[in-house]
Amino acid sequence: MSDNFLFSINMEDQIRQISERLRGLREIFELTTEELVTNCNISLEEYQAAEAGNGDISVSMLQKIARRYNIPLDVLMFGKEPKMNSYFITRAGMGTSIERSKAYKYQSLAAGFKNRNADPFIVTVESKNENDP
Repeated sequence: MSDNFLFSINMEDQIRQISERLRGLREIFELTTEELVTNCNISLEEYQAAEAGNGDISVSMLQKIARRYNIPLDVLMFGKEPKMNSYFITRAGMGTSIERSKAYKYQSLAAGFKNRNADPFIVTVESKNENDP
């Protein structure tokens, strides 16, 4: 089994989990899809694709939803509630990560820190080989 195949399964599973959390959030607040996208100022097509698990899910869209409904971005992205209040240490290479597409990998540097004013990430972008299409 190739590394690309395993990477693809992992990425598909992460997208599916985020999609389930988006749908669950919308259902908890008893919102229609149209109400949610209007409240968050996001595209209906982008949200429907995200909730269906079709393709990449934009972190900026997740951020808009998280801010509008006052929930930590980590809950939507990783399914975990932050716990630390005063400080949080992220060891090198140990941040909570999500691979959004083959080209991007997001690694949260403050996933466990509650009530933060910013969401610091390390974003790793795969370099493109000159011979690739």
